[in-house]
Amino acid sequence: MGKVKAADKDTGSLVELLPYWEIQGKAVYLKDSRAEIAFEVFLPNRETMGEEALTLFHRGLKGLLRTLRDNQRLRLLVQAKILEIDGVLARYAEGITAEEPFLREIGRQQLEELRRWQKAGQIYAHRYYISLPVGTPRLGYSTKRPFLAFLQDLFPGTKREPYVGYTVEEYEEFLKELEAYRSQVSLALGRAGLPHRPLEDGELFSVIFEYLNPDLPPPKGYVPTPLHMPRKGLPGGLGEASRRATLRSKLVRSTLDNRHLDRLKLGESELVFFKLVDVPDETWFGMLNGVLEAAGLPSWFVLDITRVPNAKAEGILRNRFRDYYVTAGQTDVPDIGAEEGAREVSEYIRYIRRSGEGLYLVSALLLLVDSDPRRLQERILETQTAMTALEGHPFMRLHRGVLRHFLEGLPFSGHALSRPRLYPETQAAHYWPTNGYWTYEAERPREVYLNRGNQPVALDPWDPKLPNYNALIVGESGSGKSYLAQHRLTEALKSDDVVAVAIDRHEWSYKGLYEAMREEGLAAMVKFGPESPTVINPFDLAPDQHEPDEVKLLQLEALFRQMLPPTGDHDPAIEEAILRSAILQTYRRRTTQHKAPDGEWERRYQGATISDLITSLNNLNQVTGRAPTPEEKAVAASLAARLDRWSRKTPLGKIFDGPSNVNIHPKTRFLYIVVQEVEGLPHFFPVAMLNVVQLLWRFLNGSPYPRRIAILEEAWYLLQNPTSATAVYDLFRRGRTLNISTWAVSQNLRDFLSEHARAVAANVSTFFLFRTQNTPEEIAEVVGCPVSFASLNSSLTKSLRHYSEAQVWLRQGEGGEGGIVRIIADPVRYWLFTTHPLERERREAAAKREGSVLKAVYKLAGGRQ
Repeated sequence: MGKVKAADKDTGSLVELLPYWEIQGKAVYLKDSRAEIAFEVFLPNRETMGEEALTLFHRGLKGLLRTLRDNQRLRLLVQAKILEIDGVLARYAEGITAEEPFLREIGRQQLEELRRWQKAGQIYAHRYYISLPVGTPRLGYSTKRPFLAFLQDLFPGTKREPYVGYTVEEYEEFLKELEAYRSQVSLALGRAGLPHRPLEDGELFSVIFEYLNPDLPPPKGYVPTPLHMPRKGLPGGLGEASRRATLRSKLVRSTLDNRHLDRLKLGESELVFFKLVDVPDETWFGMLNGVLEAAGLPSWFVLDITRVPNAKAEGILRNRFRDYYVTAGQTDVPDIGAEEGAREVSEYIRYIRRSGEGLYLVSALLLLVDSDPRRLQERILETQTAMTALEGHPFMRLHRGVLRHFLEGLPFSGHALSRPRLYPETQAAHYWPTNGYWTYEAERPREVYLNRGNQPVALDPWDPKLPNYNALIVGESGSGKSYLAQHRLTEALKSDDVVAVAIDRHEWSYKGLYEAMREEGLAAMVKFGPESPTVINPFDLAPDQHEPDEVKLLQLEALFRQMLPPTGDHDPAIEEAILRSAILQTYRRRTTQHKAPDGEWERRYQGATISDLITSLNNLNQVTGRAPTPEEKAVAASLAARLDRWSRKTPLGKIFDGPSNVNIHPKTRFLYIVVQEVEGLPHFFPVAMLNVVQLLWRFLNGSPYPRRIAILEEAWYLLQNPTSATAVYDLFRRGRTLNISTWAVSQNLRDFLSEHARAVAANVSTFFLFRTQNTPEEIAEVVGCPVSFASLNSSLTKSLRHYSEAQVWLRQGEGGEGGIVRIIADPVRYWLFTTHPLERERREAAAKREGSVLKAVYKLAGGRQ
């Protein structure tokens, strides 16, 4: 195992201390003729791993450690760095295609917000690399005699290389060994449940470069040096400039300041070190997760695990037991510490023999890097606080010899960290971090969130990888449901191919967004209720229709079953058959035939109303293709009498029975439908909701925009009985064929546990869950996620005006994927979307002063425009 020479502030050149020779064939070749192979590994999503999955993952890591050869070191390198998301942002920007300035500008505002997050270091990732040395040092000649060393320095021509290179034949054999071991490690990583990929030459160079040059971005492209393997000195004919173009000289681009005992300075950045110096009293899987999160960025964590041969390991333990035993018996006064140590080592030996576990030397090093001294001090305190969660005090901040430890931690260097501690494989695997987070990148990202690891999650309501385009947004009052719905809505409307409808019982839920879009001529509102002059005729058809299709019939049947609930006097099945027959007869009676100029006969629908349906029921002439019986005529007459309360004869019925007076411009991008509740008439609201769902359906079908969004606020009202739930289900089921993304918004998942509501939830692929009053079992049953993931619902947090956390689950067939994301509120959208009563009042007061909602929102947001 490579060791680092002691170095002090008088070191002349960092280049001379580097062990690298060349990067070639996905391997880093070292000066001692060894090579290091490296993989980037991707940790599984911890948020969706239950205890069983975590146990299997731990077992897989132990299997990975068993693949190590005797005395071979495996290094895990964790790099916390700003994540380059230029590709995601570029595709996000491509979606800002709206012709309307307001929609285009609100998309650009979010794009700039994402860029600010990136610049401020709020978007970063932990990258995980493992590396292993292959081969043994090929020793040449060196002398320890001072006089001979002096002569060699005096006459450089007499100096001989301490290491020798390969012949062509030896190198070919070494390459075979390298590839065989790379395949073996790859297989072990797969068995451990770790997706991975080998690092390419340019990536190997970049990782080392970023370690040595924290202030500089790595070069865009890597150009190999002339020092190719197999090496037998520099190729002939190369000039002095080529001789200087070594890998080491390319890697070092920052000045090193080693004047301080407790820190290094590379370029403008300071480096502070924490070292594993003691064995903690207790270990557990993932115990370092909190430390890595607290370290922030930039930071490096180096974990070395070296397999100890069994005979050597047992010899070490026996010697340790002997030392404790002798110490305990040397004095008349019992040495309790020595006796306890001897007992622990004895139990340790018995455990190793009984379990068959191997022993490993473990050492760890944490580097905090920062160019801001004040921020570095804050990070040091946060890291030390996180370390107090560990048993004992296993980590210590280094106050001397930091350059040596810095060199020991060099990526892919063949070096090993000093002062390792002995562990059985179970405890050695406990040092492996488990803080993997869910990331997702849709082909066309329309919405970008951050997970708890500050990595982007890019979603698309029309994601072709999902079985449908529907979504369910659930959370208790004040959790952020309406904010998220409006956020997703504006993210979609920034494209020029999207139109949306929202149905709600509160005028204020979307009022800020509606008023702002209305000022730009982009939105329309329909208020439907007894106090409104709006009339929506449920018998309306599309302009090119003259008879109802199956969807329309289903909607009408659901509406009239809601108006005419079963009384118990007649068989519900007979009533349904009579209603369907009467509906069809009403359409036929209100359809006429006209002779076209070309001589062909064409049918024209003249428009029917509820009064016409009452007439058809009183004059029923056919039921399921036959003449009605006297009993069926009596049932029809009873239905007509009960339906009379919904006719224009009553104040309540006048908004249903008559020609529609709703005129919506086809270029409207957002239709806001408000269904008013009537105190004392609880049955009115679900009837009205079913009626406006038909308006929604007609508006979306007739819209020239190819992508459509339907938002059902307070969806639980429509899930209370099978009839209305069936109408909602049909909207969810047929939506994909018409490019409709339907979102149901509700406060409780129990609304979707009833038999007739389960079908609606089964046709949802995207779930957003804020904090709810549901149990983990209820969440898992509706969403289809693991119970372990559902149990995280109680851990969701929020900060007013800053962010809200939500669980996202993308259901795909029997499985799915998901994680926790943060919906971050930028000031403009916050003041535009907020439904908090006091903040709504501030927005409305500012709008009166400014004469515009948009101007008011920009002013409240701090002048950003």
